[in-house]
Amino acid sequence: MTIWVHNMVNPEEDYVKKHYIEYDFIKTIDDKILQAIIDEKIFIRHIPENEIKRNQITPQIFVVISSAFEWEFSQLFPNGVKHRKTKINKIEEIKKDLLQLSSNYDKTKSKIIEKIVENIGKDNLESKLIYTNMELKDASEVFLQHLCSLNHIKNKDKIFTNLQKLRNDFAHGNMDIDLDSDGFVGIIYLERLVYIMQLKRFGLDDKNIKKAINKLFGSNIAL
Repeated sequence: MTIWVHNMVNPEEDYVKKHYIEYDFIKTIDDKILQAIIDEKIFIRHIPENEIKRNQITPQIFVVISSAFEWEFSQLFPNGVKHRKTKINKIEEIKKDLLQLSSNYDKTKSKIIEKIVENIGKDNLESKLIYTNMELKDASEVFLQHLCSLNHIKNKDKIFTNLQKLRNDFAHGNMDIDLDSDGFVGIIYLERLVYIMQLKRFGLDDKNIKKAINKLFGSNIAL
């Protein structure tokens, strides 16, 4: 956070001069942002320290950004992804069937089935991304479309699938992978989405969210 006052020297760091959100865009929620920082209720470890780190995309950076998304998702959607009641009922039926089946097995096999039951119905990164993008589309879709257009990507849903694959690869220690254009775009979009989620959580309207993100990342999108 930098306070600029007339007749004072601007920050020496060019990075700060180029990448910031104008106060006018967020003045209606400034108190909420400051309080969240004080209370450690906002994820800020993904914010790059300088221009060099901002332009780097590494497995470590992806892990941090995806962690930021997961944390902000839990804050914005504490009940998780909303599913249709029919799907929820089917999941519960499957759990009951498996638990009944486990009664016929020995202790070791029963524990394995119990672990499987625990994970049935849990939302993975891909489903959370799709849900978040759908819920926040009035603020986020313009940036996803812009990035897809610049990189000639026709199937935007593939981006979310690739992010899930990247998460799985990195989680299992597979760092020796090649990122294709969909992977790069996905990580770039994910970074924007985290900021959108934060601003949305504090109650900022979609119009100012788009202005803030447009300014912060220098997208130059006509809004």
